[in-house]
Amino acid sequence: MNCRLSAMVASLLFSLHGAPHAAMAVNPKAILSVDATPSILYRWQDQMIVFTARVATTRDRPPSLALYQYRLQDKVIEHRWTLVDDGTLGDKVAGDGRYSRTISFKEPHAGQLRFFVRDESGTPSLTPGRDHLPSNLSLAQEITIDVSPMPSFFEHLLRFWHRLITPRL
Repeated sequence: MNCRLSAMVASLLFSLHGAPHAAMAVNPKAILSVDATPSILYRWQDQMIVFTARVATTRDRPPSLALYQYRLQDKVIEHRWTLVDDGTLGDKVAGDGRYSRTISFKEPHAGQLRFFVRDESGTPSLTPGRDHLPSNLSLAQEITIDVSPMPSFFEHLLRFWHRLITPRL
C-alpha cells in the first residue's frame, strides 16, 4: 500500500511542478530513436544524409524537432536544423510520427560528427557557437556519423575478394 501512495504522491508532484528536466518541453523518452542514412561519409564527397527521429506519442505531437550538431571536444553546438513531419524538407510522409530532413554534407576531415535531437516546443532554441550540449539527453536522442577517407580501388578489390572467399552461413 505504501508503494501505491508513494507513486500517487510522486505523480501529483510531477504534474504540479513539471518534468525534472524543465529545459525540455517533452520528456526526452518521447523521442524513441534518431537515425541517419547513410551513417558514414567519405571525405570531400558531397553526400545527402537523411536524419529521422521517431516520436512516441500520436497525440500532442510537436510541430517540429530541432537537430543540432556539436563538437565532441568541448560540447559546443555548431549547427541547427529543423526536422518536420509535414512532408516537406525531405520528410517522406506527413503525420507518420517520423520527423525528418535531408541535409547535404561535404566534410574535409576524417573523424566523427555528433548530433542530437530535441523537442523545443515552448522552450528557447540553443544558439550555435554559444550554447553547449544539454546534460539531460537520452541515448535515443543522439547519433554519430563516421567520416572516413574514400576507399581506394585496392581496398574495394580486397573487400570484394574477401566476400568471395568467406563461406556463407
